[in-house]
Amino acid sequence: MRHAPREVPTDVAEMEDGDPAAELTPEGALIATAMGEWLAEKGEIPSVIYASDAVRTQMTAESVAKAIEDAGFVAPKVKTDVGIGSHKSIRGLILKVGANGEKKVMIVSHKETIMMGLKALEVDNNDNKAEKPDPHAAGEIRIYDVKRKNGNWSEDKRVRPSDIGFDDTY
Repeated sequence: MRHAPREVPTDVAEMEDGDPAAELTPEGALIATAMGEWLAEKGEIPSVIYASDAVRTQMTAESVAKAIEDAGFVAPKVKTDVGIGSHKSIRGLILKVGANGEKKVMIVSHKETIMMGLKALEVDNNDNKAEKPDPHAAGEIRIYDVKRKNGNWSEDKRVRPSDIGFDDTY
């Protein structure tokens, strides 16, 4: 999941660095909660949610976990992983999680981090399809089926904020 919409910094340097202290907008908090409700409704309950150390990803992960718990399920554990921070890659975490045999996990990170990780997994598999992955809207959830042994992946489900009554922002 890409983190939900965040407050936009006014300082140009903070914009370029991604401003790790930026919090979710009020609408971003609503989107994160609604996405957690969607996961609960569809039975797509992760056992753990990994989030980068940025405030916006932590807030998104906590809101999703609380919505799942409020729907009557066991709340997923939220874990911080600095290796999936802004301008990094989710590839290593995906391979580690697969090797550990975890069935359903959620990763809350950043647009570039998600896209670079999925592209790296494509290269691992000599799969150079230019059309995937396409951009993630802020707060968008994509559910992927990732093969444990080789990291090969395919998109299973996708829900954008506009699918549940919000605007999409990129």
